[in-house]
Amino acid sequence: PLKMCKMHLVNLEFPVGTVQQAKPQYITYTVRCSRTLVLDSRTRDNRTTRISGELGDVVMLPGRVVIWGDVRLDFYYHKTATELKKRKLGFFMVFNTAFYQSESKVTIAKRFIDMLHKDRKNRKADEDFALTLKVDPSINAVEQLKAAKAFRDIIISHGKKMEFSRREVIIDERKCTGELFLITSGTVEGFVSETNEAEHHSLHPLGACIHDPNELEAYRIPYICIVGPDSVVGESQFLSRSTGMSMRARSNHVEVYAVELESQFLSRSTGMSMRARSNHVEVYAVELESQFLSRST
Repeated sequence: PLKMCKMHLVNLEFPVGTVQQAKPQYITYTVRCSRTLVLDSRTRDNRTTRISGELGDVVMLPGRVVIWGDVRLDFYYHKTATELKKRKLGFFMVFNTAFYQSESKVTIAKRFIDMLHKDRKNRKADEDFALTLKVDPSINAVEQLKAAKAFRDIIISHGKKMEFSRREVIIDERKCTGELFLITSGTVEGFVSETNEAEHHSLHPLGACIHDPNELEAYRIPYICIVGPDSVVGESQFLSRSTGMSMRARSNHVEVYAVELESQFLSRSTGMSMRARSNHVEVYAVELESQFLSRST
């Protein structure tokens, strides 16, 4: 499940039951991947979707978004079709794309949908209610997936292959070398370095429960960050040469490909002058916008 599996969410099929037949529901929805908001239908479509019709009808909600990793879909109720500002969370569902790599449809029954599974009196949806997601995991599904594959191919072709053993540091937050790492096998975890009187410079993975030496029953539960094959890490250091999360090998063996851009490309600073040495030289040049590198306006 830690393998980065991207797919195209084509649409969502919302069945009309006796509840929606009796009274229309107006909904919008959001999509989050690894806790990052990638779609809000309210903002994109500037409208709600009316769920109504005859018993057995299916209302199609447009997806048109790439999803990956841990996916969460939140569905919101609106009082009327035109009331966009105020909405109430009705239910949500969570799944990981790695479990549906070869599927064209993902169907989740009511009993597995959070908040809705408590609707034992079937006031929000019928007992046999189920949401179906039409997905396309093929690389050629959308341009974004094609570009992602091309990006991975470039890193593997031009990057430096590196191997790490369990707990060996891949990225040190204090060293801003500007390298980007593509994980091709094994798993990697984020970790933090802490100094206290009991243990000097102790390291622990993010997500582990750490005992506080000052209070016998106090525990700190950090944020969990574990990634696997096809994931890219080191973005912060790579783009801005600033500090970022430290990463180390979690599995016994980790293989990555690392690439590093020249200083002029990232920082717009001076560097070595270059000129043609042979009688004819052919190059391809790319230039990034200032907003992309500096996050400025």
